[in-house]
Amino acid sequence: MRRGFHVLIQAVGYYLLALPGLLLLSGLLWWGLDQQNPFVIPHLAEASALFFFWVLLCAPVIEEVFFREYLLTKLSGSPKFGPWRACILTAVLFASLHGIIAWLPLFYLGLVLGYLRMKTKNLSLVIGIHVLHNLTVVSSQLLLSSSSSIIAP
Repeated sequence: MRRGFHVLIQAVGYYLLALPGLLLLSGLLWWGLDQQNPFVIPHLAEASALFFFWVLLCAPVIEEVFFREYLLTKLSGSPKFGPWRACILTAVLFASLHGIIAWLPLFYLGLVLGYLRMKTKNLSLVIGIHVLHNLTVVSSQLLLSSSSSIIAP
């Protein structure tokens, strides 16, 4: 139990360190799209509990097991790639899986997750950061969709 709490505190700390970069890249993207709310997911407030369970828990676990545990480990051990190329490639693939709109912020998140996975060798930590990121995105989406006075930067 104590170990799990320690990993959670670490995940929060690392996520807070990565958050300014994510916000900056998202803000630049939002500004570049020149739309009021390009990231608001329509009808999110009406989504089922199963959707939230998937987005907040299942997807982070599955994605991190595949991208950071399997693919990053496999590629970083290859003489053709090495750790840094593997980290970049898995970040590119991770961001591409999520679509073009938020590609740059998710590429950055993929780099952060890959770096932390290589540095700490702790898959639980990167899963925790991914869960926190998805929770932040879903929460902000719900706030944006419920507010009619949001103005784009």
